[in-house]
Amino acid sequence: MEDGLITQHVWKYISKTAKEHRGKAQVAVAYFGTNGAKMLPLKKGSSLLVDASEGAVKSGQTNPSELLKLYKKGVFIYSQINLHAKVYVFGNKAIIGSANVSANSANHLQEVVMVSTQQKLATESKKFILGNCILELGDAELKRLKQLYKPPRIEKRVSSKSSSIKKDLIDKLAVVNLKTTTFPDDLQKESEQGKARAKKLIEDLKRHRIDDFMWTGKFNYRVGDIVITITKDGNSNLVSPVGRIIQIEKSKVSKKNVLFVYLEFPKVEGIYLSYIKKEISADLFKVISRQGYKSSKHSAEIINTFRAIYGTK
Repeated sequence: MEDGLITQHVWKYISKTAKEHRGKAQVAVAYFGTNGAKMLPLKKGSSLLVDASEGAVKSGQTNPSELLKLYKKGVFIYSQINLHAKVYVFGNKAIIGSANVSANSANHLQEVVMVSTQQKLATESKKFILGNCILELGDAELKRLKQLYKPPRIEKRVSSKSSSIKKDLIDKLAVVNLKTTTFPDDLQKESEQGKARAKKLIEDLKRHRIDDFMWTGKFNYRVGDIVITITKDGNSNLVSPVGRIIQIEKSKVSKKNVLFVYLEFPKVEGIYLSYIKKEISADLFKVISRQGYKSSKHSAEIINTFRAIYGTK
């Protein structure tokens, strides 16, 4: 069709466009419900930005099972809290409007979208989407979210004023400071056994990797937390890319409170802290270097900065 508004059969048009488009697409859509992978059949290499926060998943607005289907096809999945955009880019065609990816949108709601083949608008839309594709989700995290999913009782917008939901929507970034240490053989063996179990959570080890560390004493982090590890080795400090904790196990052989923590990272090598210091502001460097830092205040800025430094998709 020519540029203009579509007010009828919106999802029939979007689905048809996605099927016929042979290249990578870029999509930012707030909620991705049941049957979403069929409604929006994106090709390998496409980027999909959704609100896959725990609040959106627990309320049934985003279904991680559908995201997993696309992930297994080679689509890059990203999450942004409180995302409300609905922008679909297929080459030089941009579709912008009100439609979430959901049965409610397709079957019950009066939606409207604007279709444009103006190159400038498509370029700007793509830039907006990719500029917000900061926090990539691996299959281990998607599987964890799948366990939290609850089908929606009533399809309705969740009020941002709800304190119970608001707490769930806060993604805190944790900086975990470590140092290289030699552990007894029995603990090393136990750690490797746990790592083998953690690897089973990840199906695509070409895109993501497993890392782990041991922790003695009180541990203020949980599965699902976004983390950066800084490991001191001699005079150097190696900084990991941004990852997530996917498994925590307590040692059965140690009398002390020893934990084995397993993380899922994009498959890129760590970078030394001395290099990162040259690339970021002094204030942000202080935040990253702070022992035990855990907050949502600077998380988006830090994650976006690290994404640029590491050159991840």
